[in-house]
Amino acid sequence: MRARDLLAGLTAGAASTYFLDPGQGKRRRARARNRLTWAAHELRETSDRLALNFTHRSQGYFARRRADGSGDEPDNEMLVQHVRARLGHMAPRARDIQVEASEGHVRLCGAVQAGETERLLLHISRVPGVKTIDNQLEAKPGLAPAPSSGNKPDTLGSEFVWLVIRRWLQLAVGAAVAWWALREWVDSFSRTDHAQ
Repeated sequence: MRARDLLAGLTAGAASTYFLDPGQGKRRRARARNRLTWAAHELRETSDRLALNFTHRSQGYFARRRADGSGDEPDNEMLVQHVRARLGHMAPRARDIQVEASEGHVRLCGAVQAGETERLLLHISRVPGVKTIDNQLEAKPGLAPAPSSGNKPDTLGSEFVWLVIRRWLQLAVGAAVAWWALREWVDSFSRTDHAQ
């Protein structure tokens, strides 16, 4: 008999003893069923969010490719809207920044946090239709972030990472507890044999 078969048999025996116990088995089975249902729900919800995120990102990617390949320059008002949209994602006080556009030449005026200017300019330069940027932004070191408008930032990536980390920790702790319980169970038989 191989050690793997012995371990599988011991695990199956321990699990059946744990779940079929006349006194506590019903409660343990219900608890395991509830945890499995919760895990399936979390997995389904996470996969739905990931699929929706992927769908939106791919639609945006193909829309940008179509816009880049069309050769049409956006009019001034549309360019201002695109730049404002990009600023809204990048700057905490985007409402305080004035944007003007004329034939691909964008002018930015206002106050931003110190150290944010280069990053903002880099992202604004990537907006389709922007040819040059006239930077009139003032870097202010103690500028407080704008009050929240209630919109929650997209945290799908960090939520997913923490979900995976939490699952692995739960798995590791569960495996350690199962290993300890199995050792105790085997030791109880050896103590019983020695007592007789």
